[in-house]
Amino acid sequence: MELESVDISTAFLNGEIDAEVYMKLPEGLEADVVGSKSWALRLLKGIYGIKQGPRIWSMKLHKVLTEIGFQRLQCDHSVFVYQRDDVRVIIPVHVDDLIIASKSKEAILYVKTELKKRFKIHDQGPTTQILGIKLERDRTNRTISLSQPAYIQNLLEDYRMDEADPAFTPMPDGMRLSSKMSPVTASEVKRMKQIPYREAVGRLLYLSIATRPDIAYAVGVLCRFNSNPGEPHWNAVQHLLRYLKHTINLKLVYSPTSSPDLFETHSDADLSGNPDNSRSTAGHVISVGNGAVLWGSRLQKHVSLSSTESEYTTAAATGCEMMWMRYFLEEIGYDTSSASPLFLDSASALQVVKNPEHQSTMKHVHRSHHWIRDHVEEGDIRVQHVRSNENTADIFTKPLGRTKFEYLRGKLGLRH
Repeated sequence: MELESVDISTAFLNGEIDAEVYMKLPEGLEADVVGSKSWALRLLKGIYGIKQGPRIWSMKLHKVLTEIGFQRLQCDHSVFVYQRDDVRVIIPVHVDDLIIASKSKEAILYVKTELKKRFKIHDQGPTTQILGIKLERDRTNRTISLSQPAYIQNLLEDYRMDEADPAFTPMPDGMRLSSKMSPVTASEVKRMKQIPYREAVGRLLYLSIATRPDIAYAVGVLCRFNSNPGEPHWNAVQHLLRYLKHTINLKLVYSPTSSPDLFETHSDADLSGNPDNSRSTAGHVISVGNGAVLWGSRLQKHVSLSSTESEYTTAAATGCEMMWMRYFLEEIGYDTSSASPLFLDSASALQVVKNPEHQSTMKHVHRSHHWIRDHVEEGDIRVQHVRSNENTADIFTKPLGRTKFEYLRGKLGLRH
């Protein structure tokens, strides 16, 4: 598909306001005074700063794209699809930034022309940047890569880590951070208040969501201590920054695959990995074209009593993400009639998914987790076993040694 970007100028000013809202006169604008009351202005259009501004703009854009012939996806209201005969156009929207994707250049030109009739737009041509993410295409090898080297460089410079020694993993193998490492004395608390811990973790969080799944576990752990970080927690942040310095040029690469499946999913859990409450860390990753497109690393909301339980409940949660991905692909025009593979490295959890009668140690598990069995029976999800050292999701559940970490990082699609 061709990818082209369009920016809507002063987007929020295009929407018709649906409420009676008044504003004070802008500074420098004079108006007559009637009695003792000054004039106020009633808004007829949306404006930046009002609470309903984003929704008004969303409704306006939806109306315009519908007039052009697009349909909004039910599973994601920020994506629109135009389908006529063999021509398909997909538009994902982020506020006022639109990407127009289609195999037909004529269709893209048609959409741009229709948008110009209704809005003042800035045609940015072929897409090279998405929300600060660098996009590169190699048409010879049929690859697309995403990276954020400039973002990482700014991060390193802001925290004075651009000259630091590199690290080879986001977190040292076997490290277990806990709340016991938080400040205890008044002097420690005072010192940590001077350190921009939450700001740094917030910026790392965006990076881990956008293009760097390899740091998702480390960032997830660091987020747990935002309210009261200690010296060891800050040292862990600096270690992660040193790792980013070493891997600043890593790219998330999508390339062709021989697999007949539209996507593959891996799920894993680390039993009682959190030393503070003994909860398990759950991880999952959905890959398309040899590259990760959706991933997560988070604590489970309950304490699992066995590895089977932690793996099974994680698989159920991962199944939710898989079903959303199936709905999404189906709505944009792909055939999802065949089952999507879910890879687990726990043979016992796999048996619980397939054979509900073998659950003598799973009687206490809440029924909400058992819905995955229905989708397996209906042919939506196909559970398969994978060896532990080949389970890509393992990178989201615990700190790993350099050799295994770099191997799984490559399976995520991250390359130099």
